[in-house]
Amino acid sequence: MLRTGISGVVLVLAIATLGLSYSPTASATDTPAIWAPHAIIVDLESLPKTYSCDDLWYRFRAVLLDIGAQSMTIMPYHCDTRSPSVELQFSIPKAIQGAEARYSQLQATNDTIVLAPGRPAPLDATDCELVRQIKDELFPALPIQVAGFQLNCGGSQTKQFRVVLTALLPESKDAKATAAAQNPSHSDSMQAHSAPASPKEH
Repeated sequence: MLRTGISGVVLVLAIATLGLSYSPTASATDTPAIWAPHAIIVDLESLPKTYSCDDLWYRFRAVLLDIGAQSMTIMPYHCDTRSPSVELQFSIPKAIQGAEARYSQLQATNDTIVLAPGRPAPLDATDCELVRQIKDELFPALPIQVAGFQLNCGGSQTKQFRVVLTALLPESKDAKATAAAQNPSHSDSMQAHSAPASPKEH
């Protein structure tokens, strides 16, 4: 179950496809963009294992950095249960056009992100169900295209996952480095709660 606050609409410039031999295509033309804020609570349900608040903080932070987020606050609660929640506040690029382009804060490029064991760390194969719920609950609330996925999370089979996303990312390496540097440290941005800090609509 997902509760959303502020969200933006972004122009999707390209759609990638997923396959076992998937290769990302070249980046599209630079697009004027602004940093659009989002406030979201992700309610995770019936996970196959428990996660500490630290576990959730590091995993969500890694995913958010991969989709180009900055100014992040990550607040897990109901940790060490099978149904924790994570409250997120962050900004990601939003495309602007026409006369609005004069308010551009950065140049962004539609790019491909792959989530898989180790991509990014600290995700591993045992996080398959967590990634499935992030795909189902977080990404639909964002201007991100799920271009393809393979999720083998159940039964006795070897757990593997691969999710391919298309998102608008800061164009330059300097901008990405700046975004990462602007994100607060673990001690500054994580607070464990037994309930959300403020109610949000479903």
